[in-house]
Amino acid sequence: EVLVSIDWLAYKGTIKETKVEGVTVYLLGNDEFYDRDALYTTPNGDYHDNDIRFGFLSLGALEVAKALNFKPDIIHCNDWQTALAPIALRWKKHYNNDPFFNDSKIVFTIHNISYQGIYKPDLLEKFGLSHSLFNTEHLEFYGRVNLLKGGIITSDLVTTVSPTYAKEIRTREYGYGLDGVLRAVSGEGKLVGVLNGIDYDDWDPEKDKDLFYNFSSDDLDGKFRSKSKLKSVLGFEANGHKPLIGVISRLALQKGVDLVVRSLNSVLDLDVDLVILGKGDKRYEKLLTDVAADYRGNFKAIIGYDEAKARRIYAGCDMFLMPSRFEPCGLGQLISLRYGTIPIVRGTGGLLDTIIDYNENEVAGNGFVFKNFSERDMIDAIERALDVY
Repeated sequence: EVLVSIDWLAYKGTIKETKVEGVTVYLLGNDEFYDRDALYTTPNGDYHDNDIRFGFLSLGALEVAKALNFKPDIIHCNDWQTALAPIALRWKKHYNNDPFFNDSKIVFTIHNISYQGIYKPDLLEKFGLSHSLFNTEHLEFYGRVNLLKGGIITSDLVTTVSPTYAKEIRTREYGYGLDGVLRAVSGEGKLVGVLNGIDYDDWDPEKDKDLFYNFSSDDLDGKFRSKSKLKSVLGFEANGHKPLIGVISRLALQKGVDLVVRSLNSVLDLDVDLVILGKGDKRYEKLLTDVAADYRGNFKAIIGYDEAKARRIYAGCDMFLMPSRFEPCGLGQLISLRYGTIPIVRGTGGLLDTIIDYNENEVAGNGFVFKNFSERDMIDAIERALDVY
């Protein structure tokens, strides 16, 4: 067990050990904090105690290392939820002068800069941090404390999930107020974009047990039959030649769901079927449910997330649409490529690093890209894909 002091209270965590593919993994347990229906948020908003939940995770991880006498060469932190680990090692009493971590270096990965962990200034006292840190050079951010900012400036190296996103977050348009901090970190040579990937053994249409039919690049018969079966399950007319477009997404402003809804008439006028699977913001869930009733027969909205259904959509569709406002990397386009489904993406972030427009390069092209976040540009990209189809 480990104890973590937060706001003058001691919280207890249990250490559990397991192995994942031969690698020993230690887990920090606390049912009060983590035995919940969701990780971060509910449809009605973030959990009210996320600062304590993830502060306990950050400081608890350091305590686990000490309890196991495991001196890490690298402490890899991810997003604001783990930012209090590097913050504590730099600025928190008892941690900042602890010789146990003297040789440890910290890598901090930004997966999505729009989530920053912003709290009232009393968070400093809650975690035993000096109020002198409440200034623009340290943790202050427009009158509040910004944990992501703290994680960035207290780490030895900052990475993000694609080379293009590493460039974008240094701009005002994509930096969400931290572009200046990231330009400074980049100027010191401490910002790197490392492209995400997928596990090709896990995502394998030849062996995937959730698919209606398996297939491979050498034998696509199972893909054609998967499409026919999927259309039948969705209640679409079983016309094998009519293109089927899929969207699998968190229903959030970032993902461009509103653009799809606004453009629905124009999309369906192209004589395609469209299926959307996702959950998230309640307003988008309701919006999709409402419009689906008006388009029975060639549009289906499935609210919620079911991995088996997702895999069948990846496998059964002809094209996969990702109209993101911004996209740090994106995995959907990589999975769709693996399942022989052509991505149609907005040219941003990791989508630009992974998808080459076929019309611009017929040799290396693997999808279709539209530049501007607009109905006109998205419809143009879909039309170009349909022309090739």
